[in-house]
Amino acid sequence: MARPRRRRGDRRAAVRPARVHAAVAAALAGQARTGGAGCGVRTLRRYLSREIAAATAFVAFALLALFSFFDLVNEIEEVGAAGYQLAQAFGYVALSLPARAYELAPIAALIGTIYALSKLAANSEFTIMRVSGMSTWRLAACVMRVGLVLVALTYLLGEVVAPPAERLAQRAKLQATGATLSQQFRSGVWVRDAVRDAAGHVERLRFVNVREVRPDGSTKGWRIFEFDRDFRLLSISTAQSGTYVPGEAGGNWRLVDLVQTRVPEVVAADTAPTALRTQIVREPQ
Repeated sequence: MARPRRRRGDRRAAVRPARVHAAVAAALAGQARTGGAGCGVRTLRRYLSREIAAATAFVAFALLALFSFFDLVNEIEEVGAAGYQLAQAFGYVALSLPARAYELAPIAALIGTIYALSKLAANSEFTIMRVSGMSTWRLAACVMRVGLVLVALTYLLGEVVAPPAERLAQRAKLQATGATLSQQFRSGVWVRDAVRDAAGHVERLRFVNVREVRPDGSTKGWRIFEFDRDFRLLSISTAQSGTYVPGEAGGNWRLVDLVQTRVPEVVAADTAPTALRTQIVREPQ
């Protein structure tokens, strides 16, 4: 009598349960030797945590590589302007990685966990875990434990590592482009700007202080201190507010209620009386 032929799909179904990870098999063997489920459950818990962590790390690495490439493309567009070099662009992107990783950590953890759990379910390893004595609540607790570890790492990355790295990246970029910016003063934002001639030599230096910068781009409380190349004060300008106006040459700032006080150049050996200051008041725009 001829034996019934097994379908191809049935053969796959019969072979698939044998493709169980070595950690699951070790858990079953440990349970059989000890006669209890404690050793096997601990092995399965470590295995599940390792799979989720590995998948999350892989997804985080892939997302970081992708977004770092986009950041580098944006920085390459500024290479060559004001002495900004390619190596400095690479350094800026590298120092921005902690902040970018902090932003991508939640989505990386979600995708990595889903991928790890779906792979275990596809290989029927969840069924083997249940047989070895690991309940659904223990599975959920194991996933939650890994999630708490990822939350702690994300917190440390966002509160300890990312802020100083981001400040260092901004400082390095501003120094490379010939300007410095500081927002660590109660008086507001300070910007140092250098006015150069056609040959690239510094003619004047400007220290700009803006008391308030709003999210919509408007500003209040301008003070501009202008010096010559020998750091002699040339003028002091104040304005109530300012608005950025984009243009073909990079845009300009339109200041409202501008008052400029020019300091005359006085020779040290000259004792003749001279005007102390000259005020130029411009009409509000």
